[in-house]
Amino acid sequence: MARFGITMDINGVYPGINICEHRILFYIDPNQSDDKIKNQLAYGTFTDFAFSKPLTLSGILDDCIKYKIIPIVNLCITEGTWEKYSRLTSTECAKIGGLLRDYLKNRGFKKEAAYIGLFNEPNTHANLTSKEVCDYTNALHDKVGADFDVVYGNDEFYNLDWNYLGQNCRAKVMGIHFLSCLGSWQIPKKNWHLIKDCKTIANIYGKKLIGIECGSWFKDYQSEGHQINLEIMAECKKYDIDCLIVLPDTNQKAREEWKLLGYRVWNSDFTKMVSGTQAKFDEFIDFIKKEGTPVPNILKGKDGMIIKTIGHKTTDVKSGYGCLLLNETLNFLGYLDDIYVDFNYSDKTRIALEKWQTAVKSLYNNAVDGRCGRMTWRYFKKEVKKIDIEVYKDLSDDLEILMSPYNTNGDT
Repeated sequence: MARFGITMDINGVYPGINICEHRILFYIDPNQSDDKIKNQLAYGTFTDFAFSKPLTLSGILDDCIKYKIIPIVNLCITEGTWEKYSRLTSTECAKIGGLLRDYLKNRGFKKEAAYIGLFNEPNTHANLTSKEVCDYTNALHDKVGADFDVVYGNDEFYNLDWNYLGQNCRAKVMGIHFLSCLGSWQIPKKNWHLIKDCKTIANIYGKKLIGIECGSWFKDYQSEGHQINLEIMAECKKYDIDCLIVLPDTNQKAREEWKLLGYRVWNSDFTKMVSGTQAKFDEFIDFIKKEGTPVPNILKGKDGMIIKTIGHKTTDVKSGYGCLLLNETLNFLGYLDDIYVDFNYSDKTRIALEKWQTAVKSLYNNAVDGRCGRMTWRYFKKEVKKIDIEVYKDLSDDLEILMSPYNTNGDT
């Protein structure tokens, strides 16, 4: 049975949906250490004109575990800030994909409970040939395919050679964009038959098919387009195709974005927009609850992370951005050399923290125990503020992210 969900991040994910896509739209340097890449994957963010708040993979996975939702984690290596850098080689992409695989496994995900992707519209955005798409995909599949299926293609039906990809891609999942079935403003469902045709192609080559981007591309989402969304989901269900709807009205920038789903409002008519949108979003979720099927019961209910943020006992933290922040702060305050500023809570870190705790004990009546919980961070902020207000602001911003509700391991 088909599963239904959302593509593109929209302020987290929601109970009731079965599947969602999260896009890693920020550049990752493959020459960094594995720990740094893992932490960037987990806690890195991307913000542009559309997103009203940065979202982390760690936070998205928290919700996926909570609500039993299957994530598709897409590296999107030709979009976002990736575009500012030289394109990674297939080997470099596979390396990052392997670390993403490790992170998903550490979070408790298993095969069929998560997917990994590499592109969004590789032909449109990066002018990649079908062979190049295949070469990149095969490198990623060979690295992670034993643990997670890779989504290949992830493009409009007409742009890539889908028979070539079917014959030569070792990845198991075909990703297609069914945006009003590539119709037109006048006839948005002109090529409606493509949904069935793509399923036929997937069957020929023994692939699973996901409608990775579906929705009303040629009609306003808040009027006729909403009905088209429901009809696309129903059509995908007919052929047992997993279907992800693009909810924000991205093709009509002059109109309001879906504020309730985490996007900015582009004009002042907020009340009217909210009243109209909420009902349609509720109907969208109701359709999924009625027509969708439960995800496989292979998501662990507990957080199996190895990479952790700030915990109530920093001595429990073995790696993570929280440790890097702790080491950077101790270095700034003069208690730790640059050489020891990394993602590890080492003996050097503990000794430096205890020295600092001893130095400020008379000011804050704190314990000298080498542990860094909420109170210690508060003391840190006060001491840093005395020295440099800009560094204090940066520290406060970083702590706000680390201790957000998204981070189940955060010292909140």
